[in-house]
Amino acid sequence: MMKTAQSRMRGAAVIAAMLVVAIAASLAAQVFERQQLSVRSIENRMDASQIRWIERAASDWARLVLRLDARTTSLDHLGEPWAMAIAQTELDPTVYGGARAGTKDAKAVLTGQIQDAQARFNLRNLIQADKLSAPDLQALRKLLAALGLDAGLSEVIAAYAMSPGFGRAADLLLVPGFDQATYQRLERYVIVLPQRSALNVNTASAELLHAYLPGLDVAAAQLLIKRREEQAFSNLDALKAKLSGADELPSERFTVFSRYFFMEGVIGYGRVNSRARILYDRNPQSGLEGEAVSVVWRESL
Repeated sequence: MMKTAQSRMRGAAVIAAMLVVAIAASLAAQVFERQQLSVRSIENRMDASQIRWIERAASDWARLVLRLDARTTSLDHLGEPWAMAIAQTELDPTVYGGARAGTKDAKAVLTGQIQDAQARFNLRNLIQADKLSAPDLQALRKLLAALGLDAGLSEVIAAYAMSPGFGRAADLLLVPGFDQATYQRLERYVIVLPQRSALNVNTASAELLHAYLPGLDVAAAQLLIKRREEQAFSNLDALKAKLSGADELPSERFTVFSRYFFMEGVIGYGRVNSRARILYDRNPQSGLEGEAVSVVWRESL
């Protein structure tokens, strides 16, 4: 009986020891998992910080490209270096300081493009001297119809554009009658700039040219773009010569040289990706060399 009792006690002790080991192992695993999560969280924050430095370097590059372009030509068209898209490109570590902060041995990848903001419909043009601009309202109506959207939305958009809080194209989602599908259809054709601006006829889409040039349907606008690809319009008279019975093309509404541009791109570093759009003002009136191209705003996409 004593041996049986002793055996039972030894068995219970073994089981107790095994439970203690199991509990200790479980606690150690939880601590290790939490530690790993904490390390990953810190690395992700460091990756995000590194992305901000990469974005700043990319933005400085875009400003330099636009500044050099303004020095060499008084014409902006899609055949210029600034308009070339940057395919997925792995950046040299010197671009982001080679600090290797964040994820170990992470590589920085950039995809993006500088675009002419004056190739889009500037929703700020709907308002002139605190009143609705009838020609721009009519152009918006034609643009909506060309995109297969309800042209009647033009009046609703114009009314909302007069509100003080309107400052981004994404604000259109707050307009009654707008849904995500409508916004996605229109978004690539519109923008909100700090002030009224002229449409660049060398970079505008067929839909925008149709909307703004009287008597020009979308098919004729597409043909005009093919001719433009062969030779950009050197001035507004060159465009007028291509249009049959064209009215005057006022410089306050049309241009061949742009002031506003934006860069849109995706930066990846480690486990973090960032997509953003940055608007630039290439102000020819600026007397400061370093301020010739300034950042107006940045938005995450």
